[in-house]
Amino acid sequence: KVQRVDLPLLGVARGAKNLLTAAVGIDPSFQVANFLRDTLHASVISHIGMKPVTDSAKGLARTFNKSALTKFLGSGASMGTLFEADAPPMHMVIADALGEKRGAYGTAVHTYKSLFAHLQRFESKVEYGTRLAAFERLYQDGKGLPLLEAAYQAREISTDFSRRGASEIVNIFADIVPFLNAGIQGLDRTYRGTGMGTQNKAERKADFVSFAAKASLVAMASMALHLMNEDDERYQSLPDYQRDLYWHFTMIPMPGGGW
Repeated sequence: KVQRVDLPLLGVARGAKNLLTAAVGIDPSFQVANFLRDTLHASVISHIGMKPVTDSAKGLARTFNKSALTKFLGSGASMGTLFEADAPPMHMVIADALGEKRGAYGTAVHTYKSLFAHLQRFESKVEYGTRLAAFERLYQDGKGLPLLEAAYQAREISTDFSRRGASEIVNIFADIVPFLNAGIQGLDRTYRGTGMGTQNKAERKADFVSFAAKASLVAMASMALHLMNEDDERYQSLPDYQRDLYWHFTMIPMPGGGW
């Protein structure tokens, strides 16, 4: 049996993968696209009446409320723990409080780490928006579901990136291939959102009907958009992967001939 801890250079490969995903994650264009994808995905696969965009936007706004964010993180509803999210900044706070001398190089590194930490915090808030909205709707300040159940369902409202399978081989590749585990878990969550994994037949049927109705709306809107664009030469000139992966709502002329 292959053990991840026994493989040489796995730590180096994992570090390179984490650096790449972190750099991509703080890109504003990625954050906007990820927010839209997340809110739409949650509205289709969840069964608690999540409204796309508006509910997630309200949840994102609530992440700037310290009390709401603390309760959300403390419940375990987030994708990462509070310690993991705040460890680097807290180290800097302690160093400042103790009057640690850094020198010119240390100051430059500290400034870079501080900026990167703040960017990552904002990235986390963007990802928490949909989940926090679901958590507050389910928990209702103790009047709804129990705290842990509300936290679990909030994690499940969209893709929970902390989930892992039992295969060591797949986990090795997930450690070193950027976004591989995210892709796997996204497909798994979509499958479970159809109700196929539900044991109760009545619930499975209701979940499937709900999923099919909402997914059909997305499919029909996508088809209508494609019909609007298919005769446009600019749309046809796009690479296949862009036409397959993205919606193109408007075509705005850009400098250099792009749009």
